[in-house]
Amino acid sequence: MRRLTVLDWKSGKNVGDPKFAGYTEHPIQVSAYAEAYNLEAHRLGKERVTASGVVYLDKETGDPRFIDTTAEMEANFMAFCAAREYFRLKIEPTASDKRFYKFENDKFPSVTTVLGILDKPALIQWAANCAVDCIREALPEIRKSKTSAERIEQLLTNAKKNFRAVSRKAMDIGTLIHDAIQTHLAGADPSKLLDGNDAAQNGFLAFLEWAKGVKLEPVALEYKVYHPALRYAGTFDFLGYVDLNGNGAAAEPAKKEEDLDVF
Repeated sequence: MRRLTVLDWKSGKNVGDPKFAGYTEHPIQVSAYAEAYNLEAHRLGKERVTASGVVYLDKETGDPRFIDTTAEMEANFMAFCAAREYFRLKIEPTASDKRFYKFENDKFPSVTTVLGILDKPALIQWAANCAVDCIREALPEIRKSKTSAERIEQLLTNAKKNFRAVSRKAMDIGTLIHDAIQTHLAGADPSKLLDGNDAAQNGFLAFLEWAKGVKLEPVALEYKVYHPALRYAGTFDFLGYVDLNGNGAAAEPAKKEEDLDVF
């Protein structure tokens, strides 16, 4: 079925693993975008959004995985409303202006800023895994009798900070894929962005295959929305038509955040 849809692209690790469920916040995020867009559409007499989803691109294999969040849009928006109210009462009075949008001489927090209050146990586990990986790599040196106590302390400090280095690398690949997708959908050639980065190239090519299967038809990219009543704003990646029953959609409902290894 061809439906006007809000989509966001995300990069993650092991998105093809059956344990992967997608961040709990991402379905909530796209529901907030969809609600704000529909408020605007109602006011302007435009077609309303009736579907939403998140496209995860595996950072290692490039394989896409589509999470259809349409069925839970209303429930997810209610969850966002609760988060927005908590943010308004507890955080907004002293919050920095960095993640706020200016709207009609006022400032609205971004959707991602509001959802920053959510607990992310998967991120904690991911950071711990990064530390363990770093220690495992350093074990041969640590075990040497000639390794000084100062050097061991340095290696342990590196392990504590390893998640930042991994995060920066992951962000680079994810940003390249995201930019390549947006460049392609805007009608330009993304080859210069991807040149020399096999992981990003694989992710982009896998996205193209998925897009063909679901007959992706963009209407707008990087669409900015505001919700004057609830006072929030944000920018989502894609507004357009998607055949959610198209071949290669690999659609599945969003699930709980369990055993998640994603950045």
